[in-house]
Amino acid sequence: MKLRIIVKMFVVSSVLLGLWVVSSGFILDPSDDFSFSFAAASERVSYRLMRVDHVAGLLGERLDMFPKSQTKKLARHIVGLCRRYKFDPAFVLSVIEVESSFRIKVVSSAGAVGLMQVMPATAQVVADRYRIRYTGTRSLTDPFTNVSIGVAYLAHLRDLYRDLSPYFHVAAYNIGPARLDELRVQRGFKPVKTKVYYQAIRNGVPYFRIAPAIRHDWRRRVADPDMVI
Repeated sequence: MKLRIIVKMFVVSSVLLGLWVVSSGFILDPSDDFSFSFAAASERVSYRLMRVDHVAGLLGERLDMFPKSQTKKLARHIVGLCRRYKFDPAFVLSVIEVESSFRIKVVSSAGAVGLMQVMPATAQVVADRYRIRYTGTRSLTDPFTNVSIGVAYLAHLRDLYRDLSPYFHVAAYNIGPARLDELRVQRGFKPVKTKVYYQAIRNGVPYFRIAPAIRHDWRRRVADPDMVI
């Protein structure tokens, strides 16, 4: 009896969510329940799912060493990038959380810098390709420059792996496309670390989208080892 009630509740909630998505005017990526990116969304729908004020509130709560007076400007910048490259802002925010925990000046042991942990060599290539102003490694500690390059790079990887599961463009951001391609052609390839990374970002999307005040540590959640990619 209880199982029947739970199933009914799940079905009703799924239908309501579907109706809400349709009424919002979004075209969701059919390959992912939480829509890592929007498929060919028109400018008219322009990502109303997350307003600038919503993103600004999240940034104000999480960013370290960043003036509160600038959070709305940065939020507007992020939403603008998402509109340009057709990304869900919640996805970009989840990438930032997993990569840097919103620490602006953090540098990894490998030399990746800032919010989206961009490697300087990658930054130069992406900046040249997308005509983004880039003046060297230090400029990656500027969040405006960092997210401009990081989001453009995500768009490039999405195009590179457009015929494959979203896992691949996310994993490529984590370990680089050359290394991913090297691994995925190996017989019996079973991703472990990149799969955990992918699942951590995926888990973060709904929290940023609908529960900004609740700070769950979804980064520690481990992907289902039987997940098909």
